[in-house]
Amino acid sequence: PNFGGVPQVIRAAAEPTGDYIVVIAVDGSMDLNIAVWDGSAWSDYREVETSMSYDDRRCFDLAWETSGSEALIVWSNSSDSELRYMTWTKGTALSGATVQTGPDFSNRIAILHAQSDTITDKIVILGATSNSDLKHTLWDGDTFVTDPPDLLNNSLYTYASASFGMTAMDFESAESGVT
Repeated sequence: PNFGGVPQVIRAAAEPTGDYIVVIAVDGSMDLNIAVWDGSAWSDYREVETSMSYDDRRCFDLAWETSGSEALIVWSNSSDSELRYMTWTKGTALSGATVQTGPDFSNRIAILHAQSDTITDKIVILGATSNSDLKHTLWDGDTFVTDPPDLLNNSLYTYASASFGMTAMDFESAESGVT
């Protein structure tokens, strides 16, 4: 796909129930671009941000809801500590998706990781901030139910690399919802 500039960091996620793939990339001009593969061709493209926080780490991510009908795309820009996001429904134009502001992480977000629940359409977002906090928020398919984000750790070794991770699980049966 045409990402405008040379991609510096790229993330792709396949739809769990079909042939769609969403690809997001930040380029050297600090732009965030999204492209959609529909199973046979690159069918759509959109630049959604022109002022990313970083171009050398993944300060953005995406996850498909388990039903496979909608993808949640999250990122941080350079001017504030609030999560930016949009949802995209397969088969629709990227231009029709609205960029919105989500939970405030209190400091600039340096790294993001989004992970879908294995059963529901919930998605957990982990964010490492520029002051070494690790926080999480939960998307329930319609809204962020953990707002402001919960603090998990306030002394990450480094926020410049992904010094944390998570794996798929059934959030409905987990005692606390996040492990």
